[in-house]
Amino acid sequence: MQTTITVLGTLRGAFWWPIGEQWEKPVSQKFVRHRAAGAFEREADTLRDALLEITNDGDSSEGCRMMADSYVEIVKSSDDGRRSRSRVFELSMFPSVADLMTDEWPQGEEY
Repeated sequence: MQTTITVLGTLRGAFWWPIGEQWEKPVSQKFVRHRAAGAFEREADTLRDALLEITNDGDSSEGCRMMADSYVEIVKSSDDGRRSRSRVFELSMFPSVADLMTDEWPQGEEY
């Protein structure tokens, strides 16, 4: 069994330099887990870990967040590849990642 999680949406933040300059970029990150290995190949054991990896992009001061209209697609496939099941969920429906979501421009640190 293989599980593939794809996070799709928009990431917003404020650059650390020039101070407070806002930016936005599309996100499409895939995380794959094989039943035998147990963990995801990209060091993300949970949906929260996946979003923390995405939001910790290094370009922003504090406050980088996924937009509320972002979503996750989960595909489970059999080992022989003949069966698969796909489901799509809005990220905003998961309480574990609520603090990583926003509807507004995140504010950077004030200097």
